[in-house]
Amino acid sequence: MNPLTLLLTNNKLENGDNFNEWRRNLDIFLQYERISWVLTKNEPKPPSGDSTPEQVQQHEHWQNADKTTKCYILTSVSGMLQKQIACMKTASAMVHHLHEMFGVRTRSARVKTIQTFHNLRRKPGEPVRDYMMNVISVVTEVEMLGADMDADTQMIMIINSLNFSFQQFKLDYELNNKDYTLSELTNTLQSTKEILNIKAHGPEANVASSSKPKGKGKEKKKGSMKKKAQIGVKAKSIKKKAKENIKGKCFHCDEMGH
Repeated sequence: MNPLTLLLTNNKLENGDNFNEWRRNLDIFLQYERISWVLTKNEPKPPSGDSTPEQVQQHEHWQNADKTTKCYILTSVSGMLQKQIACMKTASAMVHHLHEMFGVRTRSARVKTIQTFHNLRRKPGEPVRDYMMNVISVVTEVEMLGADMDADTQMIMIINSLNFSFQQFKLDYELNNKDYTLSELTNTLQSTKEILNIKAHGPEANVASSSKPKGKGKEKKKGSMKKKAQIGVKAKSIKKKAKENIKGKCFHCDEMGH
């Protein structure tokens, strides 16, 4: 059993919510089987008595591919849908019928998702990586719904959704016309944000660290001045006592120092 058949059997089309995913899986499987062309090419004219062997072979080849595709489609849808499309003549008619049933719902969901994409804005303080994961999720949903949006348009919308702190990054992107994948853009924005944080908090840290030694220097200076004052007082006291000792006692009153 081809393991790719699990793409169809594990994701059956039931109520139309997964129509685009189902359609994409069907295309993958038919491309692997090299018969995807049967959904776009009309059936060749049935052979007649005047048909060449090559024409007969072409018609037989188309019929075999169409029958195989019809079987894959019937296997990949719910029992209710099988009853609706089993009698249809070709595989392309089956797909067209299913698209008519679920296409309107898909278009509505696509418009809503694209509107969500347009309204995406990074909130102040929101981690860059978390925001980009949300963006990638919305972009993936847009693609799954079959929206026709090229990579350049996606990138421009994402860049414009960034807040003012990335203004320089926006200018560089517009001037240099750089090409990013979504994962590359995520990593680049993360690095840019880290640099912006360093620039924002770096000067504050330097001011704080440089102010501390100055405070200590002042305290040391005040302390040394206080000690010098105390030493000066003691020196004066010692000198005074020394003078008193030198003068000695008075011969008249028997008192010291005069």
